[in-house]
Amino acid sequence: MRILQVKPVQVTLKEIIYLVTSGNITSHSQVGVSNGSGTVYFDYKVVDRSAATDATPADFGTVELQYYTDDCTTWVTVLTIDATNYVVANTCATMMTVISAASLPTGSDVKLQVANTCNVEDYYFYVDNFNATQVVSNSPN
Repeated sequence: MRILQVKPVQVTLKEIIYLVTSGNITSHSQVGVSNGSGTVYFDYKVVDRSAATDATPADFGTVELQYYTDDCTTWVTVLTIDATNYVVANTCATMMTVISAASLPTGSDVKLQVANTCNVEDYYFYVDNFNATQVVSNSPN
C-alpha cells in the first residue's frame, strides 16, 4: 500500500481563524503519484479559544477536505464537516472519505487541503493523524 502522509502533528489555526475568519492546512504537492482512487482520513476537534477544552457548538462553521490535480486552479471538495455531521466533543473525532478513481487520473499530481471557514470567532481547530492512501497497482516482486 502506498501511503502519502502529511506529518502527523497537532495544528492550531487560532491566529488565522481569529483574525481573518478562515484558514487552510495544505499538503505538499505529490507529483505524478496518483494511481486512481484514494482514501483520506484524519482526526479533528474544535474547541473554544477561552479554555481550549470546551467543545465548540455545532454552528462553528465548516471544514472542507479538498484536493486538486491541476496546479491549484480548481479545488474540489470531497468532504464537508458542518452542523449536520460535526461531532460536538472536546476530544478528536475521525473523518474518512474516498476520492474516486474517476476524480484522480493515473499519474496526476495531487495536493490536499483542509479549508476552515468559521461562523463564530474564538475557537481552535485541530487536525491530527492526517493520512491519504492508495492501493499499489503493481506490487513489488
